[in-house]
Amino acid sequence: MIPLRTRLGATMAALALTWLATSAESFAAETKTIADLKLTLVKLEPGTFTMGRLPGVPAGAGVEADETPETKVTLTKTFWLGATELTVAQWRAFAEATKYLTEPEKSGAGIWVWTTGGYVQQAGTSWKNPGKDVPTSDQHPVVGVAWADAQAF
Repeated sequence: MIPLRTRLGATMAALALTWLATSAESFAAETKTIADLKLTLVKLEPGTFTMGRLPGVPAGAGVEADETPETKVTLTKTFWLGATELTVAQWRAFAEATKYLTEPEKSGAGIWVWTTGGYVQQAGTSWKNPGKDVPTSDQHPVVGVAWADAQAF
């Protein structure tokens, strides 16, 4: 299970933003919208760009300490990426329509939640109930969704 604030989400967002910034001079994004979910996807074409924290930029200035070193990334095939993070409302629409259950919902083991001492798995938590300090309005990003769940989506 990917931790509550998914590194996958942060990585994909960084990937997209870096790609867009380095491709701006020739960028004319093709998008498509899934109307029922109010979800916009941006088409990312193959190409190479640099991702990561620039030397001299301190952690906490909009980047995390583990976002180094700068890394050259090559996209070898076209793929579609959400223009924004997936919201609780969008995930709920999918889960209800397909009767999909995440692993924490099936097992009851819970999701990994950040605490003062690091990530801990909290029994009974899921994307529906991620814990007391996690906002869960329909407009907030969904949390507690693993890679397999994202693939099912």
